[in-house]
Amino acid sequence: MRGLSLQILDELSRCVKPDMMVKVPGGGALDTSGTPNPYLEKPAAEALVRAVAARKGARLHVNHMFRTVAQQYFISRVGSRPECGIKAWARPGASNHETGIALDVQDASSWRAALEAEGFRWLGSKDPVHFDYVGAGAVDLRGQDVLAFQRLWNRNHPEDKIGEDGKYGADTEARIRKSPAAGFPIGVPESCATAKVVQPAKGNAAPLEYLTNVTTADLFPGEGCESGHDASHTDVSACIASKQVCAPYWCDLADLRAPTCAGSSKDSKEPEPTPASKPDCAALGTFKLTYYYIAVESDFSGAKTVPIYSRSGAVLATVTPKFAKAMRLEGTGRLTDGRALNWAGSCVHSEYDCYAELDAKYTTGRGAAGRALQPYHSIAVDPSVIALGTRLYSPELAGKTMPDGSTHDGYLLADDTGGAIKGNHIDFFVKDKAAYKSLNAALGLSNITLVPATCK
Repeated sequence: MRGLSLQILDELSRCVKPDMMVKVPGGGALDTSGTPNPYLEKPAAEALVRAVAARKGARLHVNHMFRTVAQQYFISRVGSRPECGIKAWARPGASNHETGIALDVQDASSWRAALEAEGFRWLGSKDPVHFDYVGAGAVDLRGQDVLAFQRLWNRNHPEDKIGEDGKYGADTEARIRKSPAAGFPIGVPESCATAKVVQPAKGNAAPLEYLTNVTTADLFPGEGCESGHDASHTDVSACIASKQVCAPYWCDLADLRAPTCAGSSKDSKEPEPTPASKPDCAALGTFKLTYYYIAVESDFSGAKTVPIYSRSGAVLATVTPKFAKAMRLEGTGRLTDGRALNWAGSCVHSEYDCYAELDAKYTTGRGAAGRALQPYHSIAVDPSVIALGTRLYSPELAGKTMPDGSTHDGYLLADDTGGAIKGNHIDFFVKDKAAYKSLNAALGLSNITLVPATCK
């Protein structure tokens, strides 16, 4: 279903989130030949090129980068087949590979240090080949590919429209199953176009009005000369059922060739990666250090008399006054039933502000701009002093033992902001109140020094 996936990617990068996704420049020390969609958000792509350049003589093989909701649906359907060798998979719409900042690599252990130095975070032993870019400019695009598909479906099926909300549900899944594997007859409208529309040289009777090269400014000449593998499939469900295929990009309907492709795209010369500019390694200064954490309802006793509202006016929970105050101070609270509520702004319904229930991907809290908080690494900053997403290094924290037993590597990430965080002041996110008390006593720090992470 490469055609459908490229169409979703085209809609995403040209209409839903214009100019965010770029082609990663494969070749030489960076091998992307085995990657179905070698695209990342531009800051992540640039960081990846820098990481590869830092290891002279080494070659990085990338297996996966961006994956569309259609491809993720395919994987979720074939993942149970032993012959496919897929050990784990996420629900469509929720995969890290739909964020635009994720990649899987070969020989991850030898590349981990270089990738982490450029803002990538190793997912851990549960998925040892996986890294997510969490450095400056990173944006989680999950749900945007779902929205792109919903827009495409509605454009092609005005008689059967579904909600354009970016949420993967039964309606969206049912339409993915019925979608043509090679893409819809009507693709990205001219109002969103940034380059000439490419038509297939052969294949479907109805032209596929989409670019196989997505954001053209970052691509090589001749991109889009992919060869189809099987013309027997008509839709995604048929593609999945036929021949027990295990890879979604094997479901091409036809040979889609751009008019400029006289032969193979291998004839195209790949541009050299742009050298990274040398960072300014002067210390950012000394910063006041405070802490914040998730308030836990079970820590507070008393009568539950305070209703906690969503912005729409729905009552999410009724809690004690002390817990309500703690949630407002910390920004996030965990209820005794396991749900986590995150501050959603001032509220006409209550003096204690409004909240939103966090979904499963925010297991430890949500920061500014939808960033997932990581205990002992995320910090809240004044964005006029430190830009959101900036990766930093603190020599005072490096080598120190954290309350969970881990040894801190010194790296911090500006994931959040706060009304009381002004100027040279950071708020260090820890797991809970007990962790705060333990760490504050062990470190005995009221100030720390911060330098750009690229200088370490």
